[in-house]
Amino acid sequence: ADAVMALLEANPALARFVRTKKEVNKDAVLNEPEFFAANPVPGIKIVQGKEFFVIEPHNQEVA
Repeated sequence: ADAVMALLEANPALARFVRTKKEVNKDAVLNEPEFFAANPVPGIKIVQGKEFFVIEPHNQEVA
């Protein structure tokens, strides 16, 4: 499976057959709590002292 994936990714004509899943990088968010304290992002809440990471859908249209 890894060889097939590498082949598909390496060839621009075949790249459309690779699915890319986008998700929030939890480790990056947790490594920069000061950033999110200064720049709140609706739907992301960091609770110190607990293994607790919440991403809630926010009813806001993206322009």
